[in-house]
Amino acid sequence: MSSAVCLHHPDGDDWDKHCNHWERLSEANTNCRSSEPFSDLVRHRTSHLQGAWIFYVGDHEIGADLQALSEEASMPVVTREQVLPASSGVMRRFTGDESVSREVGAALDYFLCSQMPVFIGNSVSPWSASQIVIRDTVASWYNSFGIPLADVFRAYTIPLVYTYTEESSPTGKVLLQISILSVKRVMPTASIHILYHGSGDGELRGWLTQHGVVLYDHRPTWRDQIEQMRLKGNRLASHLYANAGNYLGTWQRIDIPQFLSVEYCILLDSDAFVVRAFTIADIGHSIPRGLAFSSELNEDDGQPSNAGVALLNVPFLRESVERFHAFVVNHGDPNFARGPSDQGAYMEFYENDLQFLSTRFNMKPYYKNAHNWDTRFILHYHGLKPSDHIKYWFSGICEPLQCFLIFLFEGVPYQCDAMVDFAKAAAFEGPGLIRQYCDLSTSNYSDLCTGLLGLMADHGLPGRTCAAYCERALAQRGLNPADFPYRH
Repeated sequence: MSSAVCLHHPDGDDWDKHCNHWERLSEANTNCRSSEPFSDLVRHRTSHLQGAWIFYVGDHEIGADLQALSEEASMPVVTREQVLPASSGVMRRFTGDESVSREVGAALDYFLCSQMPVFIGNSVSPWSASQIVIRDTVASWYNSFGIPLADVFRAYTIPLVYTYTEESSPTGKVLLQISILSVKRVMPTASIHILYHGSGDGELRGWLTQHGVVLYDHRPTWRDQIEQMRLKGNRLASHLYANAGNYLGTWQRIDIPQFLSVEYCILLDSDAFVVRAFTIADIGHSIPRGLAFSSELNEDDGQPSNAGVALLNVPFLRESVERFHAFVVNHGDPNFARGPSDQGAYMEFYENDLQFLSTRFNMKPYYKNAHNWDTRFILHYHGLKPSDHIKYWFSGICEPLQCFLIFLFEGVPYQCDAMVDFAKAAAFEGPGLIRQYCDLSTSNYSDLCTGLLGLMADHGLPGRTCAAYCERALAQRGLNPADFPYRH
């Protein structure tokens, strides 16, 4: 059944009654039925699949529009009666009751469906909703938006996706591993996916597989055009232009709709770390028809402007993926009307379909809102990385852009608590990743960096100052704090 798609389509009289009741309960309950042609809804959720066939579970025979899609896409559509021709007769014979046999048939459909790798259903239906939850929400629902059961059954984790190329910097590789461990630490059942470019790093591939990460072999056809854009970029304006691998990694995300069979996912940069478990219910009414970004430097502006953490409606993006690709490669210039590179491209092309994602899902270390900080789900080291702070604390020296950001956000209240979040994720499976990160990113101060992050991981207390941690890290090595120009 490796190429099977289970398609659940409730459309009988009892379903109409259910929808009418559901919609009367609240004005927000508008996603029980869709006005879009059913074949289009299915097409947007299957067009990326190769050699697929559909197992249809519905209240009526397969509709003419779905039959037409089946012929157009060379994608057979079958029912239980076709897969198991004798099933209905056998059930009637042994139950002697048509209504009972229908329920038994539904149970058999459910079992068969649960063995299939791809699921598409209606999230308002408890039958579909239960299929979605047993798959850790790695599923699609053609009515999009929320899942009613998610409000009472908080098990609908959102699939998380990264992009990675082996051409990235070694530090980026370690940050990716730490980010994945942050998910494993607080959301062990969440599904994790990576669009992976490269074939030489067997050690990393093994580590990812060992941690249950789903890898997709990614060979972007647009690589050369993106590299030409990078070469035109201003390296003083963004560090991404200085490294071909890092730049490619940010653009890999535009191919996500061609790989993941999900309705929604959250895209994470490798410098974003999950610190509190969340489900689709925590998105609330912000769940988008297209995509959602959060704020960038200004946490209070309410503007969707930072793509480092992004909530994506995958079928919606799949519908427009070819047009978006053409828009990007024909642009030629790395700067777009709403910003540079992939972030600017998304914001310009999807301007009318871009919503705001709460800063709780994209909390920066320099943000100040106490409530959002206390209830944060994802910490994003946007701009300065932990090593930038650590090198400055122990040397008093920084690069011009780093100095600008350090002084711009001097005195913010949660900078050290953010570092504790990072340290706890890095140390989740032992001290090895802390040592690797410090060796790669802090050169002469690696031992102090390792000691500092180790202390934070073991003894993290909210509100403790970075200066206090630095003093203890220095004292552990018999060094005099007065000899070091670290900052509070």
